[in-house]
Amino acid sequence: MEASNIGGGSERAEEKGIFEYFGWVYHLGVNSIGHEYCHLRFLLLKRRCIAMYKRDPHQNPGIKPIRKGIIGPTLMVEEVGLRKVNNGDLYVLRIYNRLNEARKREIACATAEEAQRWMEAFNHAKQQAEFELSRSFSARDKLYMETEYAFSSPPDRHLGKYLI
Repeated sequence: MEASNIGGGSERAEEKGIFEYFGWVYHLGVNSIGHEYCHLRFLLLKRRCIAMYKRDPHQNPGIKPIRKGIIGPTLMVEEVGLRKVNNGDLYVLRIYNRLNEARKREIACATAEEAQRWMEAFNHAKQQAEFELSRSFSARDKLYMETEYAFSSPPDRHLGKYLI
């Protein structure tokens, strides 16, 4: 896979104090019959929300995400490093919830710099979640935020498919 296949880099916007980061990444995984896949997907982080699309939602208004979720304070992002995927080199990040490490998912970027920017964006969203948790006075809210699993599939899809 070449960097030219990405179709644009990641971008960051801070409007009225709302953190947003978006761009094209590769979603890596293994399907239910054991075959590895590498799909180009548009990833959007807005505040603590994350959504994955097949197409750019800015250019296709009204499009629904194929996966979505909330980033909580238990999010973990690890840099896996360079991996050869489909005869090309990609920089892989592993994303998971430290409360449920069985659901580790991977995204990949064409360059190390882009992977680093995505790590920073995920960490920024995690820090926002930690800040909101620290200023929350409700024990129920704290319990909810600690058990959040980010990025589930829509309800009409298989329940076992989660990004995080």
